[in-house]
Amino acid sequence: FLGRRLGALQVFLASVQEIKYLKSSSALLSFLSLDNPPVGLNGLEENRAICDTLEEAVKELRDQLRKREGMEMELAYQKNMNVEKDQQIQYLSQENLLLRKQKESLMNTLSSQRKAASLRSLADLRPSGIETLEDFTAKFNLKSTPCPGDTQLQLGTRRQSYSQ
Repeated sequence: FLGRRLGALQVFLASVQEIKYLKSSSALLSFLSLDNPPVGLNGLEENRAICDTLEEAVKELRDQLRKREGMEMELAYQKNMNVEKDQQIQYLSQENLLLRKQKESLMNTLSSQRKAASLRSLADLRPSGIETLEDFTAKFNLKSTPCPGDTQLQLGTRRQSYSQ
């Protein structure tokens, strides 16, 4: 924490000293003790404090660097995942298109089969060639009882007599 504060203060002071009219201000020079710098009686303690502050700043910068590297690795991983997902989406879109074409083809085939089946059923409903009473009774499973005295021979003789 102190290292960050010290670094921020140094950046602020450097930016203040770049402004010309503030740089020559006697109030600022007095505040910063630049007009009468302190005599270094305790130089060793001051140097130790500066070293400690710099060591803390270095540790903090290393932590920030590790965090940044971790974030860069995470970003690279996420980019790879996005590429893979985009490829999967493209593959699924193509598969979806193929399935739609197959469905359309199957529906057309089913429709044509239904039409053919309905035409066949209509053909089955057409009257078949029933020409005699026996054909009619056989077709509808009816029992026929011959009229008394009617036989095939008698019918034949009747036909002959009428034709003469």
